[in-house]
Amino acid sequence: MVFIWLASIVSGQSQTLVSEAKTIHQGISLDASLYNISLNIYIESDISFKQFYTRIDEGWLVQQWDVSELKSGEWHLLTQELFIDQDINNSPFVIEVPNMECTVGSSGSFYIDDISITNDNVSAATNLLSDQIALYPNPVRGKLNIQCPINSHITISNINGQFIQKYISNRAKNNWLNTAHLADGLYFVTIVNDNNSITKRIVVKH
Repeated sequence: MVFIWLASIVSGQSQTLVSEAKTIHQGISLDASLYNISLNIYIESDISFKQFYTRIDEGWLVQQWDVSELKSGEWHLLTQELFIDQDINNSPFVIEVPNMECTVGSSGSFYIDDISITNDNVSAATNLLSDQIALYPNPVRGKLNIQCPINSHITISNINGQFIQKYISNRAKNNWLNTAHLADGLYFVTIVNDNNSITKRIVVKH
């Protein structure tokens, strides 16, 4: 079984300990097994807290992620093992920074995406599609070049999941999308071909 979810969470910016910084995804279901949970994190600027958490509410399965040594301005891939001892059905999946970590005067932003929970039953077709896809340059300023199978459906959405642009590839190489009208920031490019889907992140930076 493979579970892939795209998400983002922006830290702090507040001056008071009002609440936690939290993103909740409803409805994760997994069989009892040993998994790997991985995610990519991008830190835009220095942040004052040192860790965040992911949690599956059913069974209260909590993973702690240390960001104290990560450099800003780069994507980092983090991975941990996740053991699930009983089947999980439609449980909330939570990303959070507890309010005790959001100290007064804290600032800075970070983004999380490509969250995946996988075991050995990874789809070979999905892996094959991933091998055929390339996006460049990234960060992109203006023209985004896309290599993908012919007749793939390509969409761009922002970090809030809002649809922005759609395109159907008519060649395997030299497809491109104009990003000049997009504001600076993080976006997701989803490519669908033969019922298999891959989502890649891009950073637009003019």
